[in-house]
Order: sequence, then structure tokens, then C-alpha cells
Amino acid sequence: MSGNMEYVFFNFASDKVLKDKSNILRLITRIVEESEFRVEALFNDEYPPQHFVENTPEELSRAWDEAVAKGHYGASLGLWNSKEFALSVGVNFVHYRQFDVMVNSGNISDLMPSNYENVRQLVQVCEIVYSVLHPEYGFGLISPNIHPITDPEEGEVTIQAIYDYNFLGPRLVHKIGREKVLSIPTWRTIQFDDGGILLEMSPNPIADWKPYTSNYQKATEILGVGKFYQGG
Repeated sequence: MSGNMEYVFFNFASDKVLKDKSNILRLITRIVEESEFRVEALFNDEYPPQHFVENTPEELSRAWDEAVAKGHYGASLGLWNSKEFALSVGVNFVHYRQFDVMVNSGNISDLMPSNYENVRQLVQVCEIVYSVLHPEYGFGLISPNIHPITDPEEGEVTIQAIYDYNFLGPRLVHKIGREKVLSIPTWRTIQFDDGGILLEMSPNPIADWKPYTSNYQKATEILGVGKFYQGG
């Protein structure tokens, strides 16, 4: 870790997507099926956890219901892999227009091969979130305790800064212009089936940020935004 909680946030134009439980269950099912993560049992005293939710529709549904019932301000589920790298995924009850992926446990802040693999697994989960839920916009890494974020906007979405991971939904791509978006220098650019684009600026944004700073700077110039954040 970098010493701070690192997040990737996904914003939606309305609260309909995240209030629909079936969307959350489709997402969790895809994550478990396509990644190395398992869902941690909610009431777990062990560290690392020894109890996990069975990958069945009934058990995943029950786990999400328990998370919603337990949460005061939001609901989340913990995801662990066999190497004790952990994420949490969830929603905020205050504004159901934002979904978050947070790094809970494990290192993503140095150049060891295992930490690079952690970064790749984080990005994989974020790509699944985008592919299943189709947000308007996604951004991170960011540590809200260092760089406070504003509540997601209703309706039109705008880019306020360049981040390590920039998920642009099709409306945002159309607004900016696909050719302009694709002209931005990145470490990796992904075009999704729905017309959205991921701009991944660096392969390991906390540990190996310096060689890629020019990508961020050029992106701010092309998109006309005034700031960028590297590694949260």
C-alpha cells in the first residue's frame, strides 16, 4: 500500500443502476468467475479470512443483503485472493450514483513482481465493473483523505482531472471526440464494446510513476483539464 486508502470510483448519471440489486449480483458473479478473488464472509474474525461465500446466486444474494443491512452509510463486500491481496467493492447510501473499488490489503506501492500482479488484478476488477455496470465515468487511483472528491453529478458528467485510470463512457467519448481521446498517450488504452474507453496512464502508478508523468501532462493539455494525480 502507499499508506493511504486507494480508490477507483465509478459515477452514474442516475441512481437506477446501483439500486437494482440484480446489477450488483451480476457484477459480483462475474468478478468471482473471471478473477482470482473470492467474496469474504461478512462476519469474519480471522485475518486473513478463512471463510468465504459460496459462488451461488443464493449465497451471493444473501451476502449482499447482509452487507446492505449491516451498513450505516454504505454497503460493501470484501474480495480476497490466495496471496492475501484484498479489495472491497460497494456503494454509498448517501448518493447511489457512485460505486467504488478500494484496495483493502496488500501492496501496490513497490516494484516487486507480486505487487505488479496486484495492480493488474485491481485493474481487471475495475474493467469488469465497467463492462457490467456501464458507468458514465470512472477515475482513480485516488485517496480521498488527501484529495477530496465531490459528489457525483446528476446528468452530464465532466472530467475534472487526469488520473491513473480514466474510464470514459460512450457519452463522454462522444462529447470529447473519439479521435481526440485515442490521441492521448497512455501506457495502455482499451476500447470497450459499448464505445467506452479506458486510458491507463501507467503500469504501476504508485511505484513506477516518474517515467509516465509526460502522459499525464499531455492528457491534461489535450482534454483541457487543469490538473492530474499520479498514484492517488
